[in-house]
Amino acid sequence: MALEISKYVLYLEEWKALVCLNEKCRHCLVPTSVGRHLRTHHKGCYDLQLRQGIERYVNQLTLVNPSDVTPPMNIPPPIMGLKVLKGWQCQRCHRVGVEINGAIVHCRAEHEWTSSKGNRLLTS
Repeated sequence: MALEISKYVLYLEEWKALVCLNEKCRHCLVPTSVGRHLRTHHKGCYDLQLRQGIERYVNQLTLVNPSDVTPPMNIPPPIMGLKVLKGWQCQRCHRVGVEINGAIVHCRAEHEWTSSKGNRLLTS
């Protein structure tokens, strides 16, 4: 069975950063401490074989320390004349919207989300 690395970590190539995707974590990882992070924080949910697979993947990447990540400066300002609304963003595919019902429909249709599983794919 192939390891679906995208379920566990996200490599942000533009910033050379690695993000832990565990829903209780979501931290940018220190390149030299990924193995320790997985053992310390996720030993109960990731078995040894999975942690080793993630480490093998990470060892192939060019990473910088979280403190060396430069935030993007090219975020466009709000468009004059348009109202800025608080909304939601899907944590898996980054789709955005304003209506919470739209978020629920999106997550159910695109990511097989069910509240009974406890999945939380949205941030506001």
